[in-house]
Amino acid sequence: MKLTREVLRRINLLLLIFVLIFIAIYFICPWLSSFFTQNNHFDEPLIVRPHPSGYESTPKEDLEKAFQTSFLKLKLGGYDQRVPDLRQHLIYYGANCRPDSDTSTTFVRIGIRGQNKSYSVQALKKVYLKFQFGQGFGKWTLAEGEETTPFWLEVQPLEREAEINVYLQDTKGEIIRSPAELATFRVPVTPLPPQEQIAQAFEIGAYTADPALFSKMGAVWHGKDVIFEVFEKDSEKSEKELILFGRDGETYALWASPGDCFTYDNGRFQPVVLGPESTTKPLLRLTRRDDNILHFTLWDTTGKAQISIDLPKIPAPALNPNFPIKLLGARSRTKLIAELSHNRTLIQADEWLLQTKDGILPIQSQQLLEEYLNGQVQGTLLALDGIKKINNQSVLTGILIDPSRILWQEFSLPLYRSAQTNDQKDQENSDDDDDDTYDDSDDDSSDDVVDTNDLEEEEVE
Repeated sequence: MKLTREVLRRINLLLLIFVLIFIAIYFICPWLSSFFTQNNHFDEPLIVRPHPSGYESTPKEDLEKAFQTSFLKLKLGGYDQRVPDLRQHLIYYGANCRPDSDTSTTFVRIGIRGQNKSYSVQALKKVYLKFQFGQGFGKWTLAEGEETTPFWLEVQPLEREAEINVYLQDTKGEIIRSPAELATFRVPVTPLPPQEQIAQAFEIGAYTADPALFSKMGAVWHGKDVIFEVFEKDSEKSEKELILFGRDGETYALWASPGDCFTYDNGRFQPVVLGPESTTKPLLRLTRRDDNILHFTLWDTTGKAQISIDLPKIPAPALNPNFPIKLLGARSRTKLIAELSHNRTLIQADEWLLQTKDGILPIQSQQLLEEYLNGQVQGTLLALDGIKKINNQSVLTGILIDPSRILWQEFSLPLYRSAQTNDQKDQENSDDDDDDTYDDSDDDSSDDVVDTNDLEEEEVE
């Protein structure tokens, strides 16, 4: 039989019809599709449909369903079940629990690379994750609310890093922890981005707690407190950093060393011993001291929000060696006649004189002394040390301390020799009775001004 061109055309047409019918039956009849996919190890068949781009792909809804069900319900036969590699996806921002909280409620802050937010989760508790498909390759996210998935991780905070343990549960309830290098790994701590710290801001008194909190509070750090370095070397404050807070007359001092904690109460930070009483207030801790920066961490009352605050060191202004005091004479070895801010008065040779914006104040009461030491009253301090003989001359000595209490220098002032006649002395006695601002009724010495050369010689240190 001779095959003509017309016969061949009809044969090709019949073959094309048979192929189209076969393809239609394959996709239309579920039992036939099941027959061809009966060797698949998925409990739920994953149907692959043509993609307009020419590559085989699965619609978003079917693929997400497959990931949440079929992919995680792989049968044990023939497939190597592995936990996904999260080492390049997770970010650890550190533990943000308060030092006074129970270790069983420690919170840590983690993030997922590529996302502009972080998550506060409880340490050593299950953190469920899921994979969301979208543009590109999709992304990992944390399950919301009470949602659970067969995939989770646990975070154990360490000193400068966190240990991550990854878990995967199959349909039989068995926990998959392989390969070992992906199931357990460590992530170094990463500083929290500034925008995240701002997002965590909370209220503390009249201020918003953020990285600029100390600036708003007028905090200034120059260094260690020279008062305790010079006069009380055995005091624990002599080794601490002095921080002065406040503006417009409302000032106070804070002494801190790394590890010290403070609560915010009654409008100021105050030292605290960690315990039940400290857990109800915002908590500040000096975490580290560098040469020129103090690093603090501030927690809210829940311990879930934390702020990192840096306080730079500011050089103290130069100390002015001139103190407005003029010696007019001596009543005795311990009582001197002086002119302070144009006021004639009687001072003790070992008295503390404080120069403030309101004038010179003799520190004669315990209240004023405590206000000065606590930073409530500030100014230049002249701490007198008595009269000594230097180069055959009577000299009033002491120590001059600047308002920031960081700089000090030795102070000395010669006593002028009295060259008065008896008539002049009588006139001065009369002036003392009328004009002087001191009361010398308890002075056993003579009313006459003592010649400074007659003062008992003291050893020069």
